[in-house]
Amino acid sequence: MKRKIILFTFLLSILGFSVSTTALASEQGNLLEVVDSNEATMSNARTRSSISVKGNLSKSNLVFVATSTASQKQDSIWSKCESYTSGKKLINSDQNTVKNSKYGSAQATFGILHTSPKSLGYHQFKKSGYNTVTLTTKYNW
Repeated sequence: MKRKIILFTFLLSILGFSVSTTALASEQGNLLEVVDSNEATMSNARTRSSISVKGNLSKSNLVFVATSTASQKQDSIWSKCESYTSGKKLINSDQNTVKNSKYGSAQATFGILHTSPKSLGYHQFKKSGYNTVTLTTKYNW
């Protein structure tokens, strides 16, 4: 009986290891790769201060993600991501607005049938006293 318990525990540990290794390998296949980036500076003429802002467009196997980042909290950050076919027909679109944050993002899937997808990312940063900045990022356009 003791031998069966030891063997059962051993087999479970092997099975647990192989499952976690398989999950890790599939997660690595879905890592986002930055495919375009755009930066700018928001300025405040009265205080002569500035804020750095950046828009990234990333791609994984089946999704594009538009990520918007600022060096200081913004009153609002609007992010929009659109995916298109190779013939520039809209597949999917998503937008998101966040308030009082340094980060924002939106994502758009494109599906497995589209072998050469295209994407546009839009990023808008607003803060009281500063000029509004809008950035565009593109992939395969």
